Amino acid sequence: MAVDPTVALGVAGNALQLAEFMGKLIVKTHAIYHSASGGIDENNILENIATHLQHLSDNVSTEKIPVPSAGSESRKKRENRELVATANDCKAVAAILLKALGTLKAQNKTIWNSFKVALKDAMKKSEIEQLSKRIMQLQLHLNLHMQNAVMYVCHPNLFAL
Repeated sequence: MAVDPTVALGVAGNALQLAEFMGKLIVKTHAIYHSASGGIDENNILENIATHLQHLSDNVSTEKIPVPSAGSESRKKRENRELVATANDCKAVAAILLKALGTLKAQNKTIWNSFKVALKDAMKKSEIEQLSKRIMQLQLHLNLHMQNAVMYVCHPNLFAL
């Protein structure tokens, strides 16, 4: 039976994609199995960043920074409210990221468990990337608020508007 060349090319392309995916899965399985933490190094780094960001955001709270009630407020008070809101957003997104990353560690260091974690990692890759991007955006926003707060302390007359 003759096979259409386009069908043969499609089947060959799919076979190559599967081989590439399996190769990456095997490499990740090996890395997870031999890692001290039972996870992937990239995820461990993200986990450290998210944990550190949560701790830093905890330092920015309504108890430590006065936040005004609704109504007329000065520019400084509005900045304080926005800083606390951004810090709370950072904590929330970091908690979601940490929860997602927590499922990507091998509990028992067996090859099978390492393979399952590598497969989960492949399935959750886009979710983790989206959360990482969101964390980076929030970090930048938090940095801007902190710079603004420092500027207020150094040059309070700029905020007298």
